[in-house]
Amino acid sequence: METCTPGEEAAARLGEPWDIVVTDVSLPGGLDGMALLHWIKILGGADVILMASNPQLELTIKALREGAYDFLVKPFPVLALVNAVQRCGEKRNLSVALSRERHLRGELDVVHAELDRMKKVSETFGQFMTPEVAKFVLEHPPDFMRFGQHHIVSVMFADVRSFTPFIGRVT
Repeated sequence: METCTPGEEAAARLGEPWDIVVTDVSLPGGLDGMALLHWIKILGGADVILMASNPQLELTIKALREGAYDFLVKPFPVLALVNAVQRCGEKRNLSVALSRERHLRGELDVVHAELDRMKKVSETFGQFMTPEVAKFVLEHPPDFMRFGQHHIVSVMFADVRSFTPFIGRVT
């Protein structure tokens, strides 16, 4: 935990990796808590808990609309501040977990799409070649032609009605 007295001193330290900033609306110097909130939200990263002695309803609504996590009215019990900071920390942890889950879901979707594509390719190849050949082609997609073998084969088609016109000379 660190403290800064004038608003300008706090603003100068906004580049540091803060998770939660607790500030009064009225700060000594030329920069007040609302301006500090504005800069924190532009730079991103930290959550802000504002406090004020005699806030007007419009100020409280404006602070929450501009992204303040909470707004405490002074005087308040220390436990109220501790609870606000704990809730904010829990929210941050949940946000990190949700972001991680979204990332993992995205990776899982990519893998699932690739598996679907491979299944379709396998089903298509399976109609025209043995499962062993289809498996080899799927396991070596960019270079399976280099590993191929040329053979002269004889093929006999028997008992296939009206198939003769479709057969060309196979060598």
